[in-house]
Amino acid sequence: MSNRSTKQLRKISFSNRFKLFTHWLNAGDRSSTYARSITRKHRLAPTLPLKHLRLARVSDLDPSLKGWGTLSPDEKAERNRMLEVLRNLRKGASLNEATRETGVPFQDARTYLQHNLYKLSGRWKARRTDTIQRHMNFYAWGKGEIAITVTNSKDASLIGQYFADVRNALDSGDESSLQKFKNKTITDVSGKKHKFEIRLKKLHEIEDKKETPEVWAVYVN
Repeated sequence: MSNRSTKQLRKISFSNRFKLFTHWLNAGDRSSTYARSITRKHRLAPTLPLKHLRLARVSDLDPSLKGWGTLSPDEKAERNRMLEVLRNLRKGASLNEATRETGVPFQDARTYLQHNLYKLSGRWKARRTDTIQRHMNFYAWGKGEIAITVTNSKDASLIGQYFADVRNALDSGDESSLQKFKNKTITDVSGKKHKFEIRLKKLHEIEDKKETPEVWAVYVN
């Protein structure tokens, strides 16, 4: 075989010893942490050879795992669109409906959200929770309105419910619905805990500082 042919073979092979990933996988015990890591990365990027998978971080291969602070402005906009797709799915929309409504190409959503989706009876569903980082506004006790990065949909959903109750409390003057947040905190991406502002007077002060009051929707996790 010529040197050129050898180079071409190596180019399309999974590694120098194994042409295909399945050959590598079946060659021995693959239960080690290293092997599980390579297998996970291969699922994310099935066309990459072994040498590239060794060096790659999972977050490099799965855009949904990238930290919010590492994203470019365009990537942040894309992340928010993908989160909207997830929200629509969790509300009962099909993936076709969810992507059409948000203007996200179907295959882009499949690729971006692949580990947050599963198929049931031929229909794509969103997993109940996820660990995608998202940036959200928050009314923090004694600090007013701040912006925080949360690390999962459970916290995002809690903040969404909080703002729905804030809106009701501001409209009705009854702050009793906010008492459920009295002993709760949100932990941001840096590990810092934030208490919910539940004092009606303080909430009015925060709202009065805004030119246009926000209309808060419940975030379905």
